Amino acid sequence: MNDKKSYEPAPLEVHSMSSSYSFSGSCRLLWVLLCTVLLAAGEELKSVKDTIFATKSHEVMALGLFYSNKDPGYEEFKVVSNAFSSEAVFMAYSFSKEIHERYAEETKGRLPALIVFRSFDEDGQPKRGKRVKLVFEEDEFSRDALAPFVFQAALPPVLPMPASGPDSQARLTLAMRSKYPKMMIFSKEREVGETMLATAKLNAHRMVSILVTVDDNEDTGGILSSAFPEPRAVSARDTIRAGSTIVVLMDPVTGGRREAEEPTSAELGELVTAYLAYVGLKDEGTRMPVDLKLPSKGKQKTKKKKKTANKRSGSGDEL
Repeated sequence: MNDKKSYEPAPLEVHSMSSSYSFSGSCRLLWVLLCTVLLAAGEELKSVKDTIFATKSHEVMALGLFYSNKDPGYEEFKVVSNAFSSEAVFMAYSFSKEIHERYAEETKGRLPALIVFRSFDEDGQPKRGKRVKLVFEEDEFSRDALAPFVFQAALPPVLPMPASGPDSQARLTLAMRSKYPKMMIFSKEREVGETMLATAKLNAHRMVSILVTVDDNEDTGGILSSAFPEPRAVSARDTIRAGSTIVVLMDPVTGGRREAEEPTSAELGELVTAYLAYVGLKDEGTRMPVDLKLPSKGKQKTKKKKKTANKRSGSGDEL
């Protein structure tokens, strides 16, 4: 592999802003209460029929199952639900015993529980007429564990750019706005190769991968300009159009960047491993992919998540 120039992480700038407004104690209390009310947990499903209809209406749905709205796990789920757009992930919940029993085999009868239903398999290939079910199986039902699980389950290992439709665009937007590093695969092909797919699947818990198809579309120029410093963007576009694949690793937090042209499987694996360690993601669980902006009611403190791999089970069974 050609020796590429390394780019040091750009320093992070922190800005503070003081407000000229002051709030009385009663106003602060009103604001806290308002935030609590606005912190929705998604849509409540009350029957199996409603659940089946919802899964068929959305390409990705996350369903939280709880005893009641007093369940501490429900409070954690509400925070996570607020972090995902309905277009990318349809967030739903249920207190229904009927629904609990319908999915008791998947959840092993445990509550609280979380199941993600999606319309594609582990390689990102569509599953017609069926939904793949991924079950959250970690012991700690906390926002710090739930959010990465939902994020990873909602995305195929490699996302296409340009997107193939509204739902695909919503997932692409979710991935691009996330705090995870990006592996941008620039190619004139519209299908990702086995080497890139394998690397993307192996690191999906701490990185998102995007296949950027480079053609004469003017929209491609914008992403090329953002991924390649000038005047490299022009030569990179010509190289890609000539049939070569260029991989660019970028990190939104540190600003670190790496680039490789036509890497072999071994070279790509080494590059990604070294890069993730370089940006501080040697171990999983060290960075949250989405912002968990709003707190819950404050009664439930979240324990620190153990650094264990996300456990998922999947099947292509009918609902």
